[in-house]
Amino acid sequence: MESKEELKVYQESLEREIENKEYFLKQARNALEALQKNGSEKTLNDDPDLWNSFLEKPMFFPDRSDPAGLSLASYELRQRLESSQQYLQEEPLEPLEEMLGVQKTLNDGLQELEYLLSQRLKGSKTCNFQRTYQSSLSRNSELWAILKLLLENFVAVDLSPKGLDTDLVAENMFKLMERLVKKREKVAAKDFEGQCSGLYRILLRANFIRKTDDDCFAELEDFSEIF
Repeated sequence: MESKEELKVYQESLEREIENKEYFLKQARNALEALQKNGSEKTLNDDPDLWNSFLEKPMFFPDRSDPAGLSLASYELRQRLESSQQYLQEEPLEPLEEMLGVQKTLNDGLQELEYLLSQRLKGSKTCNFQRTYQSSLSRNSELWAILKLLLENFVAVDLSPKGLDTDLVAENMFKLMERLVKKREKVAAKDFEGQCSGLYRILLRANFIRKTDDDCFAELEDFSEIF
């Protein structure tokens, strides 16, 4: 009962607000028509002081409470919500399924990488984690392929400066990772500047790389020293 009364009060307030705006809009139009008929525009142009005095006066005093504005904002938000729901319901499932497939591949690769690292930390000298149908070399190639996919589809897309070719950025990022991991190089910090600066920040914050004392180079963190 109370909600119906509140709705009625709100509706009446909204109707009054609309009537007021219609009234003032009509008055403004009538005033403009009168000015045009009387030639007052020429008078204002000929008298700069009169024009400046007119400009000093506020044209509109907005109400602290604006039911019409709130109602319009609420309506627009509801329309956006409904259109978003309709879009999600009508959107073909194939792109979403493909995205889920890529995400699953990445997740599987990350789990595999986590397992390999845990075996290394335990000091395991055997390769009991190796599948019978996969050699260690092919496993390593698969992990590098997953890393490349991660850089191309996510890291480069999110971190590339506007206007740059994300495929080219991903390729440069991948080359830096090869230098860090495969070749165990000390990579100059300046090599990360520009396109790959975002990758440098991620690796540094995740403690995957460490800087030399002079901050000029970065190298892969030796986890055996930590654990």
